[in-house]
Amino acid sequence: MKIFSYEHTITLEDTSAESDVYWNNFGSLFGRAREHFLKSFLPEIPKIFQFLKEERGITIATQDFYSKFCKPIYHEDIVLVNIYICELNPASAVMAFSITNKITGELHGEGKQKVVFINLEKGKPTRLPLEIKEVAKQYMPQ
Repeated sequence: MKIFSYEHTITLEDTSAESDVYWNNFGSLFGRAREHFLKSFLPEIPKIFQFLKEERGITIATQDFYSKFCKPIYHEDIVLVNIYICELNPASAVMAFSITNKITGELHGEGKQKVVFINLEKGKPTRLPLEIKEVAKQYMPQ
């Protein structure tokens, strides 16, 4: 199983008045990593989300999101957001993530997000594009 890893240095923008990352921003960190993760599926398509919308008539919507806070992250910490696919269905996928300190390996947070592929014309779930499904399988436990 492959794991996607996104490195991020915590900036002032990420932090609260106490210079730690506000718990709600853990979702934003995952969101950034998730975008890079999905873009890595088809690197030959520079704007994957625009391609899905304009060429396939598909958008990706969050159906469910869960995040567990484990330990504070502080300004200038370097973290790794690791992602893998824990569930793959015909029209949806569940991604699991963890946020760890790159230097110490300490776990700061973890969670899951379920995304659904939506046909824009019909406004209903649609099957994952085959090329995305094939790449996603590589990030699933055997």
